[in-house]
Amino acid sequence: LKEKIPSQSSIKMVHKTLSISSIALFLLFLLCTLITSIALAEECIIDSSGQAECESNLSREEGIKNHDSNGELEEEEEYYPHEEEDEYYPHEEEEDYYPYEEEEYYYDGEWWDHPLNVSDLWERFECEEIFSKLRPIHSLSTWMTLRNTYYTVVGKEKSSITITEDSGFQVPIEARQAEEKGRGVFASDKIPKGAFIWTAKTNSARFDNGPDYRRFLGSIPRDVACDVLQWAYVENIEIEHDGKNDHDYEDPSSLRICVDLDDGSFMNSAYVVDGETPNIGCDPEAAKLVPGGCKDNLFALSDIDKDEELLCHYGDFAIPDGWKVFDL
Repeated sequence: LKEKIPSQSSIKMVHKTLSISSIALFLLFLLCTLITSIALAEECIIDSSGQAECESNLSREEGIKNHDSNGELEEEEEYYPHEEEDEYYPHEEEEDYYPYEEEEYYYDGEWWDHPLNVSDLWERFECEEIFSKLRPIHSLSTWMTLRNTYYTVVGKEKSSITITEDSGFQVPIEARQAEEKGRGVFASDKIPKGAFIWTAKTNSARFDNGPDYRRFLGSIPRDVACDVLQWAYVENIEIEHDGKNDHDYEDPSSLRICVDLDDGSFMNSAYVVDGETPNIGCDPEAAKLVPGGCKDNLFALSDIDKDEELLCHYGDFAIPDGWKVFDL
């Protein structure tokens, strides 16, 4: 049999059909690509009313990124500029910041360089509130914190103390609550007249300027700062404290702000109006045997019984109007 050979017209028809098919396939490809792109961008659901609800796949991808490797949702951090940039809200921060409650320190810029007097400081630390409650007998840990803070504030060259755990007391004593007085110091045993009782050389912190003193107050817990404000005094460090000439000073450079960073700060002054008499102070004869004499030390002025309170006389060494020399 002879093979059938396609006619010329049949071949042309085939070519035409193939061309139309190619175009159709190309258009179909474009349509599929467009549909796929839309599907990737949004996912739509037709509800019962015929409305289309679409969710962006882009947002879905962001949602996926917010999950950790375990598939759990990670919470996004919210941005609060007032938390990151504290300087924008200085009033709120100062008003809400109570380091005594938070057990932090009362730093507030360089406020100690401003001429705040003792009354201003008392109000700043809200000391009336502090002393409305019974104040504690401080532990050695608290005293060490105060000594180290003082040393840091004034520096080695100006420090009047050497950091040790020693007390300034030379006789056995007990610091405890004193009836109607707050805290006080009591003899743990009998003490003879003339005995060496206490020395300032061990733990008496001395400041030669107001800003250092204010900075020290700002570097310790608020309640203890109020204690210091109650204990501190201005003293002439160049003379014997015999009660005769402490208030006579011609050279202000001999004055220091002093605070005793041990149980010596708990010693009360005798209330003469109540019939009390100081039983510790300057004993000139006993003072000759101790370096620093009456300038740095206290001695028994009479025999002291066990459990008797040790009472000095603040006026023998404290200069009431000396604070003005330091703008305090």
